[in-house]
Amino acid sequence: MGAEATRRVALVFSLFDANANGVLEQDDFDLMAERVVREAHASDRAAKDAMRAAFRRYWTTL
Repeated sequence: MGAEATRRVALVFSLFDANANGVLEQDDFDLMAERVVREAHASDRAAKDAMRAAFRRYWTTL
């Protein structure tokens, strides 16, 4: 893998590793979902629940 590709993979990994423990886990995706939901002030509960579910599906897909 080239240096640029390695840098990009490291960047994406660091964004997904929400708790910065060096391992991708379901907790990382739960944490990302909660951060997004917390900032979605105008969204109703159903929309926030849908966002949490989307992050869970993404984790399951990985």
